[in-house]
Amino acid sequence: MRLLSWNVAAREGKLSQQLARVLEEQPDVIALQEVSSGTHKRWEQGLTEAGYAVLATDALLALHYPPPPYPFRQRTPKQIVRTKFNLTASRLPVEPLAGLSFPDSEEERFAYLEKYLAAQVVEQGVAVEVHNAHAPPGSSRGIVKPQAFRAIRRRVDQRPDKPQVLCGDFNTPISEDDDDVVPAGRRHPGLQPEWGEAERSVLSNPRLVDAYRKTRERGSPFAVSHRTRSRDCRYDHIYVTEHFSVTSCEYLTDWLDEKLSDHAPVVATLALAPDESGRAPHDGARLCAPPGRRRQSRATSSRAERREPDLLHPATMDHPAGRRLATLRGTAATRSPRRAEA
Repeated sequence: MRLLSWNVAAREGKLSQQLARVLEEQPDVIALQEVSSGTHKRWEQGLTEAGYAVLATDALLALHYPPPPYPFRQRTPKQIVRTKFNLTASRLPVEPLAGLSFPDSEEERFAYLEKYLAAQVVEQGVAVEVHNAHAPPGSSRGIVKPQAFRAIRRRVDQRPDKPQVLCGDFNTPISEDDDDVVPAGRRHPGLQPEWGEAERSVLSNPRLVDAYRKTRERGSPFAVSHRTRSRDCRYDHIYVTEHFSVTSCEYLTDWLDEKLSDHAPVVATLALAPDESGRAPHDGARLCAPPGRRRQSRATSSRAERREPDLLHPATMDHPAGRRLATLRGTAATRSPRRAEA
């Protein structure tokens, strides 16, 4: 399974080039961050025409962000509006899974639920969870960032026995070496150790390993996926469970140099590790039915045009506004003919 993850920075003027370059890589699964209302329809159309089924959290833009004051500093207090979201496309059978949840209602109010998209694909008859995450920047969203990391950790830990891929723009670490990472939370001494522990709960999850570190030669320079004013960083990641062997993992830094986005994509080729019999583990393709691509495309496009929440999207149902709109909280609703099974 070849997977590409990329923060595309909602660049409308670069979208045609972005799409062409993504398709040239021939990934089986594509995880995009920072898709916008202005770019969504073109991404969906281009990917659908190329044979991909497309899922997106665009419906969550209709959930109004609370008014200020916020639990983080703003130079000029103003109303925050949800504008960008995640998109996952797959040539493999795919269906959506539930998004993030928050035990604290105040954390949930200020969470960026549209920046997380969980899906299930079927590779070699095995149901694989793909978690597409975009952590908010701590510099502008403060405590909301570690809250997001704790929610991500809770979400991937819900089914620890399943093959999982966690990918996206994590906005961390600020530095790293052969043996450790330095979380961005180090910049916020007033919130330590809470902040650092939250980021490490994902970066150092004992079940999920950094695919890039699995193939990188010790002592070699680390790849760069984002450049800040003061340093080069590797903010974008692909993490996998022990069910996978990592054939390759690389950063397409030339795309960053060409200013296709302010992030470089990360691309990994993964193979399901065989069981003791020498065969890839098989838990039944029945877990996911092949998506009805044409029907799905019309449905998501029409929702985007009307700007209505998708009441059957699990992430919507896990939000207070979604619960007021639908009484189906907890249902694993899908856009394909069959539902996901635990």
